This record gives sequence, C-alpha cells and structure tokens, in this order.
Amino acid sequence: MISQSVHSTDDVDIEDIDALSLDFIIIKRGYLNEHYYYVPINRVEGWDGNVLWLSVTEHEVRTNYERKITPDPSRYFIKDYSIYSAQFPELRLIPPRYKRPDRSAAIIRPGDPKNMDVHYARKHSKVNKN
Repeated sequence: MISQSVHSTDDVDIEDIDALSLDFIIIKRGYLNEHYYYVPINRVEGWDGNVLWLSVTEHEVRTNYERKITPDPSRYFIKDYSIYSAQFPELRLIPPRYKRPDRSAAIIRPGDPKNMDVHYARKHSKVNKN
C-alpha cells in the first residue's frame, strides 16, 4: 500500500501513503513543504483496486490529522525500512469510483462519416487561404 493514492470522501486526491502502522496510515503531501497526515485506520473506507478511500473530507484531514512529525521507522512500516513488522488486516474492498476519462470522442479517424464536416472545413479553409 505504500505510495498508493489516497482520496477523501469528497474525491480530493490527498496524495500518497508514506507509512503504515496497525493504527494509522500516514499520508505525505508536498515535496519542499511537506505535510504529514496521520489518519486513523478506522477512517479508511476501503480500497477499490486503484485508490484508498477515506470516510472523511479533505478539510477534516487537513484540520484534524496533520502532524509536523516525520514517521519513525521503528513505529511505522516505511518503504525501504524493515524494522517495523506487523500483520496488517485485510482492507475492505469497495467498488471502483475512479474511472479513466473516455477520450475516444477526441480521436478523429480519416474517412469517418461523423467527422466529415471537420475534414470539409479543413479542406475549404486551406483553399480560401490560397
């Protein structure tokens, strides 16, 4: 789950998981001005296969769970540190909420009758310029 995307209940991408423990997921936001959010596990709604969803809004995350403390590798599972070990409970699987945008309408295929007016306009705009 480390480096997986986390979204709030109002569908704001909060950032990625930086560390885990049995009680918290730690979300790191920012690179130069880092913010750490220590969100209790009971505020996790579930995993949809792409995104970890929280049951709180982004505003609640920022106001209630921000800490100025970098996660301690002896207390949290952090990528590239194997000091902390624990059996993590299975996450509740939820139906996918995030769908990739369908960009098929933006593809113009030559000879497609639906796009003939676009080809017609292009052809005639070139003729008028000469």
